[in-house]
Amino acid sequence: MEGVGMDAFTMGAKMGWDIYPIGADISLSEVPHGTRLGLVLIY
Repeated sequence: MEGVGMDAFTMGAKMGWDIYPIGADISLSEVPHGTRLGLVLIY
């Protein structure tokens, strides 16, 4: 989704989901769980 310009992190946060950024400067003990976001298109 990010490849076509969608901000998946912001969309998930606006939906009220618990989203935690995971990056090089984040300790894994600070992140309770990871979240995968996807998009389903039906034509």
